[in-house]
Amino acid sequence: MIDAAEVLYRKHTGETAWIVGLGASIKYLDGKYFGSGPIITMNGSIKIVQELGLRNQIYSLQKDGCEKRGLPSHQCGEKMFYPRIDIPVILPRRGYGELCLEEHPNRLWLDYVTSLDLEPPEMSVRIAVGLALRIMGCIRIAFVCCDSLLSDNPKNMRRYYPETGKIAIPPDYGNYIYARPLVLGDVQGIPHYILMPGEGRQDKNYVASPRGYRHGLTLDIEGAD
Repeated sequence: MIDAAEVLYRKHTGETAWIVGLGASIKYLDGKYFGSGPIITMNGSIKIVQELGLRNQIYSLQKDGCEKRGLPSHQCGEKMFYPRIDIPVILPRRGYGELCLEEHPNRLWLDYVTSLDLEPPEMSVRIAVGLALRIMGCIRIAFVCCDSLLSDNPKNMRRYYPETGKIAIPPDYGNYIYARPLVLGDVQGIPHYILMPGEGRQDKNYVASPRGYRHGLTLDIEGAD
């Protein structure tokens, strides 16, 4: 496995990073919601994004575990998904992800504890933000289908389960509430926006920010809280 912090360092300087979560709005996601720049999918969202026919460089960040969880000296949580072979998969630090997705030809590992000063159980969205800003060199963040970042309203806590196709509020949704101010703190002073596709929204530039609903992907929403 190759160190992502080395091979991706400043690879996308000055670009917008599109960070894709598994919020319920992913049900309505299609390619028109993306502009130029690297796409970082988190966990199972890769199953949706890799089928959209996008020309962007896509990275699959996964840390929710694989079918080999439970083996001696192998730590993982739930299920991982094989991305297309042309899409690099970024796995957690050494000592955690060596056995995950081992048949994929383009595996990278990211020691986010050392490289990004994050804690071992950190949520994927904070890892993705750190990867985009501090390693890749991106200067803007677009959160796509990261619905829980909009507010603590229970309807924004719903997530899509790619294993079953169902949408439900996860039992650990409190983690989303905890992470929201931390994530918004990570992008304080950085142009960013939250993009939520939805049924009946025909405007491809529909944007939701923590300050309310905005239109136009050219908007730079700084210091949102």
